[in-house]
Amino acid sequence: MSWEPLSFFGGNLKVQYCQDREILLCGGRGTGKSVAALNKLHLLMASVPYARGLIVRRTRQSITKSTLPVFENIILETDSDLFKYLTKRGGHKQYRERYIYPNKSEIEFGGLDKPGDFKSADYDIIIFEEAEQEKSLTTYLELVPCLRNNKLPYQQIICVCNPGSPHHWLYTRSHDKYRGELAMTYIQTSLKDNPLYWDQKKDCYTETGKSYIKPFASFPSHLYRRYFDGEWVAAEGSVYGEVWDPDVHIIEPFDTVQKEYRHIIGIDWGTAHVGVAQVWAISPTNIMYLVEEMYLPGKDVQWWFEEVSKLRDRYNTEAIIADSANLGNRQYFESRGIRTIKAIKNPVKDGISMVYSRLSRKILFFFRDARRHNPSVDLINHSLPTCTTEEIEGYVWQVDKEGKTIEEPVKKSDDGNDCMRYSVAHIDTANKFDFVVCGNDENDDNTNYVERFNKPIRMPTWREKMANLDFYFD
Repeated sequence: MSWEPLSFFGGNLKVQYCQDREILLCGGRGTGKSVAALNKLHLLMASVPYARGLIVRRTRQSITKSTLPVFENIILETDSDLFKYLTKRGGHKQYRERYIYPNKSEIEFGGLDKPGDFKSADYDIIIFEEAEQEKSLTTYLELVPCLRNNKLPYQQIICVCNPGSPHHWLYTRSHDKYRGELAMTYIQTSLKDNPLYWDQKKDCYTETGKSYIKPFASFPSHLYRRYFDGEWVAAEGSVYGEVWDPDVHIIEPFDTVQKEYRHIIGIDWGTAHVGVAQVWAISPTNIMYLVEEMYLPGKDVQWWFEEVSKLRDRYNTEAIIADSANLGNRQYFESRGIRTIKAIKNPVKDGISMVYSRLSRKILFFFRDARRHNPSVDLINHSLPTCTTEEIEGYVWQVDKEGKTIEEPVKKSDDGNDCMRYSVAHIDTANKFDFVVCGNDENDDNTNYVERFNKPIRMPTWREKMANLDFYFD
């Protein structure tokens, strides 16, 4: 067989020899960490008979689009005869389920969207690609016990990731000691570890590398530090950064919420951008829980009508609060028997204050895996949020030319945040007739406010009071 080994440097070289059970292989984009992890997997499978490996990502489809091309076009291309053997037996990569080596070792593929396919199996080594996109430590801990095939001299899981928030479980598991030792070995990579972008002999970027790093200059500060410098940093100017804690606000689901609590649905329309529908449960003590959401781009109003109808029937919702920006969509719902309430949108900062207050007082929570459908592959491939909780950390204030913060959030990847704001504003302001109305505004422009819990709360106009509870119905 013709065989040409790949060259590895720095962290990518270190991981080839590390035998620790749990490894976090982390670095900015383009550092070659995925190639390094897949190369190790390949060499172990080719060397040890009857060994079993697993490549896992959030979705099976993302493996086909992102991981398999790297494995076949870079790793297996170094061994042309083996490449022909493995790919011929596996069929077209869109339907390929495994590679079976001549020595009977196997590499399987799995998506966390279909975990039943592999969680009961036995493996020697697992490569967890794009691990930072998994927000649940529980999901990861369900993978670790699968390391029990015992054909290799050691069992190992390698989490490959780009840096994110320092609150992420990957960072804490690899930096905070548990019972006196770290649970996960941390291996850092950099662009200098990738020979495609860095010339080791000349100690400088290659021409390809110079071209690759140019776009990083336009990244926001926290993304530049994550994706170029490889640092775990929080978003600067985060709207909810001081009060948002995933370990506190993301909770495990419980059954009584569906039977005993009130429910509403919030909608932020989306066709070209992301559309969001959220089901919120409200407890008798006024605690709000996001129990289910739909978070998808490219869906038309008919699709949203059908899905929202199912949510309404399943939860027996008392109200549907919809973004008023698209009157046509609301009229479509109305013509088919679903009445929507116009969302309280302005001033935006007042709605943000209400969400901020709830997060700080711990009366706003999110069910883990509230997004029950598969995540959008397009969003994953563009490194965009796939649910509301993934938006929150990157929801930041605008900055002017002088670097000063403006009290308006950046309008990017904020659809879930907007929908949450509409829902919270509805619960915290609607039908609050036990306050004195400030003024008689004849225009329905959301301008009347009073102070409640030291937060601005919108009060109904005289026209709304005359309409007797029928707020915001057009």
